[in-house]
Amino acid sequence: MVTVHLKLVEENTKEAETKSTLKFLSTSLQINAVHPSLQNITNARDVTRAAIKIRVLTGTYTLQTDLFKFKKSLTDICPLCKTDPEDTAHFLITCPTLEPNRTVYHKAIQATIPCVYLHRPRLFNSSHLYTQLLLDPSHASLTALIDLEQHTRSTIEEISRKMIYNLHIKRSTLLSISS
Repeated sequence: MVTVHLKLVEENTKEAETKSTLKFLSTSLQINAVHPSLQNITNARDVTRAAIKIRVLTGTYTLQTDLFKFKKSLTDICPLCKTDPEDTAHFLITCPTLEPNRTVYHKAIQATIPCVYLHRPRLFNSSHLYTQLLLDPSHASLTALIDLEQHTRSTIEEISRKMIYNLHIKRSTLLSISS
């Protein structure tokens, strides 16, 4: 029975690694374990926040690059700032229109990671690594670079869950006003 479970986990992991929408999701699956993005949910508001974050994490949150890719839009340019393609990293890190809404969260996340880590500057200067940190701090690409304690990963998870939800609300509000 255990062998069957291990085989299924291995097959699912290999298949997940081939999906571009799952590139930020940790594929180190464990039987009977809850993904870290869904841990420490204590109330209904956290459930709502987690649902939005999971959509971004799994590539099912619709951004302008997705609309363009599926020919639902003529452009992939961000409808908020109108300067760059709106992909996950742009939404979470670089869109100037959303900057005021994320600054406090970015500062809190940076303060959570001790300065003693050798690769800390690289983590915050790489849009891919920082996006990965925001979406799934338990991902192997991060743990190989910076071995964060479980408490630190949980804190980052909670902060980023709030940040992503607030960015979603601001983005939705601005898009509904411009429609």
